[in-house]
Amino acid sequence: MLRVALRPKFLGLLALMATATLVCGLLANWQFERATRALDAREETTSAAPVPIEELMDAHEPVTNAVQGRLASFTGEFVPSEQVLVPGREIDGHDAAVVVTNARITEGPLRGTSIPVARGYTTAPSSEWDTLPEPPTGERTIVVRLEASEEASGTVHREGDGGVATVGTLSSTLLVNVWEGPMLAELLPISWTEKSVID
Repeated sequence: MLRVALRPKFLGLLALMATATLVCGLLANWQFERATRALDAREETTSAAPVPIEELMDAHEPVTNAVQGRLASFTGEFVPSEQVLVPGREIDGHDAAVVVTNARITEGPLRGTSIPVARGYTTAPSSEWDTLPEPPTGERTIVVRLEASEEASGTVHREGDGGVATVGTLSSTLLVNVWEGPMLAELLPISWTEKSVID
């Protein structure tokens, strides 16, 4: 056995396997370090203080990796008549529907533009959705966490005349067709104020 193992052919194979093992180890270490740096950068981004939304994006840019997760602030007001629910979500172990309301920016260079804001979620059955509390009224400072829009799927559906509107995905592409006025970008941000229960 030893003589066979010491033949040049087998020694070459052994050297090749040792080299492959070394390369795999180096690549695994590089990948781990890169992932750790990405997580650290993400934590820094999500914990950074809110900045005015116009410093992070303008009227013609989608949410990018550089701003995703960042806290942004703006002065604006919610439009109660422009609200949709996104059912079929599981949040904290519960079946839920995300409540998305149009917020119109009222000050600064983006004045008059809209941003869809996921104000929270409800675990109430669909039969009670029309009794959910209205969004707060009046002009206020709104702080959101910027997230990329999901891919559009389906259409906006409304139950009956003046009923609750629902959409299949958190997609700004669907909302831009039903809410009036300019919006921030072709692929708009869906922004969480906080993942709070609205019941």
